[in-house]
Amino acid sequence: MNNHKQLIIKLLDSKMKKLHSINSDVSISNGWIWTIRTALGIPRRSIAKKLGISEPTLSGIEEREVGGNITLKTLRATVESMDLILVYGFAPKD
Repeated sequence: MNNHKQLIIKLLDSKMKKLHSINSDVSISNGWIWTIRTALGIPRRSIAKKLGISEPTLSGIEEREVGGNITLKTLRATVESMDLILVYGFAPKD
């Protein structure tokens, strides 16, 4: 293995250790968008306005997230409309 690949593996290993404590079994039945929006008390109309979409369209986004059919682009935009950042990563199973 060349030095470049070894360095990449070492960096990934370091970053993956930070994710090790994440429990992938966390279940949010209504989805993260709905749950966080509700917990923060952000009305649908506020997010829809920021995104330039209708409230029913935002409801569809929330439904697509629950169904696993949301794009990262849409997820990122929706999360940013709540003044949050999207954290996307992979964690080892064990």
